Amino acid sequence: MCLAAGQLRRRSSCEEMREDGDVYEIPDADTFRNKVTDKPSKYSKVVVFFNAVWCPPCRMINSEFLELATVYKGRDIVFMEVNADKLKDVCHECNVDYLPTFLCYAHGDVVDTIVGPDKIRLTDAVSRLDSLQVEERQPHTDDIRPQHHRVTSIKRAFKKLMHFP
Repeated sequence: MCLAAGQLRRRSSCEEMREDGDVYEIPDADTFRNKVTDKPSKYSKVVVFFNAVWCPPCRMINSEFLELATVYKGRDIVFMEVNADKLKDVCHECNVDYLPTFLCYAHGDVVDTIVGPDKIRLTDAVSRLDSLQVEERQPHTDDIRPQHHRVTSIKRAFKKLMHFP
């Protein structure tokens, strides 16, 4: 199901989560932590779409994200979205500096990051996430959140390109 750019499909809230190919909107930071990043996380594989209503590239890739949620319906992947304007603390916590950003999680750990409206990279990342064999793991007190080197390097490259000091 493809929607025109800028047309949004109604999202379900996290309280109504079902395994039916829907995209779920994260209402607050605590829900994000409980459903995605806490170890062990409730869902083993999660794709999170960080976006904003005013962002044209976000609207451009929105239909592709919804289509992926439909294609992977019934599999062990949950698709969620975070409104960057409403949940700035979550964006900061996840080192999201640019929109749209997609983070793929496997048991609370980031396994892939896509910055920008790149349909091919997003499709490949979701396919890799789907093929991962994720084992149940016990929480470790010494777990360290992975750094988002790709986002940092893109940020550095952008600053060089724009000649910022």
